[in-house]
Amino acid sequence: MEKIKEMWKEHPLALILASSIFFRLIAVLFAKGYGMHDDHFLVLEWAKNMMEGVKPDRSNPAGHSLIYPGLHYLVMVLFKKLNLYKPDFLMYVFRFLHAALSMITVYYGYKTVLFRYGKKLAAEAGLLMAIFWIFPFMSVRNLIEMVCIPFIMLAAYILVKYEDQKKLLQTFYAGLFLGLAFTFRYQTNLFIIGFVGLLLFRKDLRAAVLLSCGFLVSSFLIQGITDWIAYGYPYASFIHYFFDNSSNAYNYTTAPWYVYIFTIMGILIPPTSLLIMFGFLRQWKKWSILFWPTLIFLVFHSIFPNKQERFILPAIPVFIIVGIVGWREFVSNSAFWSKHNKIHDGLWKWFWVLNTVLLLVASTTYSKRARVEVMKYFYGRNDVSAILLETSDSGIPYLPTFYMDNEVPMYMMTRYAGVDSIKAELEKGVKPNYLVMMNNKRMEERFERLDQLFPQREKVAVINPSFADQLLYFLNPRHNINQQCIIYKVN
Repeated sequence: MEKIKEMWKEHPLALILASSIFFRLIAVLFAKGYGMHDDHFLVLEWAKNMMEGVKPDRSNPAGHSLIYPGLHYLVMVLFKKLNLYKPDFLMYVFRFLHAALSMITVYYGYKTVLFRYGKKLAAEAGLLMAIFWIFPFMSVRNLIEMVCIPFIMLAAYILVKYEDQKKLLQTFYAGLFLGLAFTFRYQTNLFIIGFVGLLLFRKDLRAAVLLSCGFLVSSFLIQGITDWIAYGYPYASFIHYFFDNSSNAYNYTTAPWYVYIFTIMGILIPPTSLLIMFGFLRQWKKWSILFWPTLIFLVFHSIFPNKQERFILPAIPVFIIVGIVGWREFVSNSAFWSKHNKIHDGLWKWFWVLNTVLLLVASTTYSKRARVEVMKYFYGRNDVSAILLETSDSGIPYLPTFYMDNEVPMYMMTRYAGVDSIKAELEKGVKPNYLVMMNNKRMEERFERLDQLFPQREKVAVINPSFADQLLYFLNPRHNINQQCIIYKVN
């Protein structure tokens, strides 16, 4: 223990990187599945479709960048040529690549604080980048909101250095990285607006122009040209995304403007989260180069009606860094906290204890397990002619067919579907020889209906959701349909 303390004092970065690597490797191995709809169906299923020869529709640009699923497509093609193409194995590869990319955030998060505030504060900020409870789990997801973060952090580091060194070319390099972030997550252009706006406010026109040029160069070379080739004009997918979101702002998930305040408060573990939030607000002037772009990003998402928790992820690492620095500076000059060290230490002990528990749970969480394992069950099975998906609910969630790696007809039988209509549909197409019951509610009623379709059934697998899936379903059954699945062979 003494050696670790000594090493932490002398070489904190080594311990930070080691802990970051350890927990990200844990997540690579155990945090299987997918977290949200988009990090699977808008990435892996797109890439799989590309593998099968599906090309972008030039007359109808997709509202999402082709770059990210395109990179997955290239990896899939490579592994196909190496005869190593197996969906489950590929997911280990993808999680590892994402984990490796996220190490940039850890390293430059530490370096950013080190450059401005020294080793002690850098060590604390770096440790939070490494093992804050959501980061290892989220870092291995195929999530554009996470993939863009390393490039934002690189830009932040360069611009913090520019404030001190005043080397104009640094702003161009920062713009290049912000352009890369934009190619993955379009809303990160709010950061470029914030940075450029601040530089203009400071009357640093040349820096603002160079930053903008860097952004335009990298975003055009990657996003602009790709869209030009795919859709016939530059930035087609971004333009389509902008108008689609503007016209459908109220047609997706909406929430009050203040919801992200409570989201950040909850994610950062209360009541300690209040300290970090307070510290962030205190830095509006002293560390304005990071404060204002981050605030602009968060304010825009708070005002815009469409809200999901993942939308603000790109700002969370910078928010934490600025917040922890601001709080520690406040405490060092506070008469109250100098007299109440025990309370302060207790708050942070509570934070680290709960963070450790959540870290262990999140880093080993198999998200959407039942849906993934159902599709994995059918992988490599040559006897599958068609599948009937049956549920007691009014709808059936999307299933990740990427793991099945086989295209067969899938029929859906919801609670309100008539048996006669299902019979008629089955008679028109390929008859299913597998049945998947999507939950275990109202079983007697459902078996009575299924007896009219498949009187002979052989149960071949029962797939249960993960502990985390069950917990989320218990907390919010309306929006977390992660239930037991039963697979039958039918005649």
